[in-house]
Amino acid sequence: MLKPFEADQLRTAISETLTRQGSLEGKHQTCSEKSPSRFTKAGYPDPSRLSELEEYVSLDILHSQYQELHGQMQQLIENAPQLEIEELAYNAHRLAGAAGMLGISDIAHRLRGCQNAAAVGDRAEATSQLAEISALTDSFATFVAEYTPK
Repeated sequence: MLKPFEADQLRTAISETLTRQGSLEGKHQTCSEKSPSRFTKAGYPDPSRLSELEEYVSLDILHSQYQELHGQMQQLIENAPQLEIEELAYNAHRLAGAAGMLGISDIAHRLRGCQNAAAVGDRAEATSQLAEISALTDSFATFVAEYTPK
């Protein structure tokens, strides 16, 4: 599996975001004051996180990261039965971190469940978590298809 995104680009964007956030505190509207969210469905990014990312990360890069993450989640689901349990835990860990950073908290939560189950050798529970991720991945695929850089 490839990295879910270019680490240097994301690290730079996050660092810039945190720096700007600190310097703009009090000058910016809070998330609750912003316009209503565009996406609230399961498998979609958290609206406030998406809005924050769109503010500070190139939309082309963000779109690319969502596409890459979706592809890697599909690969994990497809390859899981053939993976060693340690590999499954590791891959779920990596994707959970990426999903969390990109604001897809329900998918990140399920990936953490898969990771934790695999880490203790419980393939049945890890597989159960992957089955739930599969349904969320379908919804996420819809988001990725509909999400276009402005």
